[in-house]
Amino acid sequence: MTAYKLPAVLLLALAACGPKVVPVAVAPVAPVAPVPPRADGVPAPLPARTFAIPKTTQATLSNGLTVVVAENHEVPLAWVRLAFRTGSLGDPAGKEGLAAVTLDMMNEGAGEYDAIGLSNALMRLGSDLGTGAGDDGATVSASGLTANLDATLDLFSTVLLDPTFPQTEWDLLKKQRIADLDKKRKDPEWIASRVFDRVIFQDTYRGRAATKASYDALTPAAMRAWWAANLTPDRAVLFAGGDVSLETLVPKLEARLKAWKPSGAPASTPVEVAAPAAPTGPAPIHFVDRPGAAQSMIRVGGYLSTPESAEWFPLLLANQAVGGLFTARINMNLREDKGWTYGARSGLGYDLAGGRFVASAGVRTDVTGPALGEILAEISAPTGARPLTAAEIDDGRASIVQSYPLRFESPDYLLGQAEAVWRYGLPADWVEGYVSRLDAVSLDGATAAWKDKVDPARLVIVVVGDGATVREGLAALGRPIIEHDAEGSVLPKKPEGKALKKKE
Repeated sequence: MTAYKLPAVLLLALAACGPKVVPVAVAPVAPVAPVPPRADGVPAPLPARTFAIPKTTQATLSNGLTVVVAENHEVPLAWVRLAFRTGSLGDPAGKEGLAAVTLDMMNEGAGEYDAIGLSNALMRLGSDLGTGAGDDGATVSASGLTANLDATLDLFSTVLLDPTFPQTEWDLLKKQRIADLDKKRKDPEWIASRVFDRVIFQDTYRGRAATKASYDALTPAAMRAWWAANLTPDRAVLFAGGDVSLETLVPKLEARLKAWKPSGAPASTPVEVAAPAAPTGPAPIHFVDRPGAAQSMIRVGGYLSTPESAEWFPLLLANQAVGGLFTARINMNLREDKGWTYGARSGLGYDLAGGRFVASAGVRTDVTGPALGEILAEISAPTGARPLTAAEIDDGRASIVQSYPLRFESPDYLLGQAEAVWRYGLPADWVEGYVSRLDAVSLDGATAAWKDKVDPARLVIVVVGDGATVREGLAALGRPIIEHDAEGSVLPKKPEGKALKKKE
């Protein structure tokens, strides 16, 4: 290839036509604080930032519905969440799944809209609308731009007050639900959770679950009857937040919901919790055999207390040390030290039956027995061989307190907490006093709460794995082994001499 050169005069002429270089003033750079040498250890955490939790205001509509609003005008978005007291807990025997299916079907057709029409109307507005029911209650929620609030509320009220429950949509949804059941029965994590709840509650509360037979027994007529009897304003509270005020929202709701009348019937269903039998020895291992499983699912826990009790926050911080953090004892033992799992955790949660502790892990099949032994040892250690330390309690507290303000970036979290206060009877200052309750926990208080409430003899132990491989290791722990199927039903004992043998 031949290279061509431009004459020097032409190059000078082109350069003269180019843009002029204008000097730019550069601001002096502030000096950077020196990085502490590694020999000084880990830098101390920054002090907690001040944070003001948004206040709520409330009013009552003419039909008796309470409206609670938490204003946040930083972005032009609004959230509405209508919470009902009745959920799957009230499903009739033989029709388990009725509440959840009814709420799901409300989104499949309402008023003049079919499922596709409703979806398209929401997309045009850039809004979301959701319906759902769990064990403890049901919700109908919507969110979107404040500029489209009126149109979003129109769709929200149509779904709430005029669902059509089309048979064709139920036929499709039923097939999906039954197929989902088959899929869940092959999921060791779901099986462990199902058996855990069944052992605790038997055939009550969380021990109940939908089946193919119960789905086959459901009809659109049954859904409409459940909707009419349970989704009434005297069984609900409406929580709203974001770029909206009580003064602007109440008239909009009044115009759309004034024809919605209360039922006047009792709203609550008593929760039946099967009391655990008094321990007569080591807690048994509830085992589900999954031949060929590559790993075993372990779940250990039980109901300890209630979230409004004095020991709840001490238990919360004790759990942070035991299994609540990545750096907590259970995970550092099973994952970092032994390499038996990708992760092992424990946590506290609450529902209508109270507050419960659960530790869980998916572990290599060949170390199932030893892994369970290590989990149980770590749960027992804080009041025995390895007491909690002040550093563990402080680290656990800091991990919650430092991230607490981030939870309120969206009003949806605050609305969820307000709903929890209403649904579970939590203290009125649950949200505002959360950090101060954590700050009041001492090392001695956390240790005493763990010793008083976490009784290894009363914990429910569930293992799902390949019986031919794991049974020998589980038997070495010296605990009775009770066999279950994937739904939690106890299987007949095998005749002597028919026990599973370890694979060669």
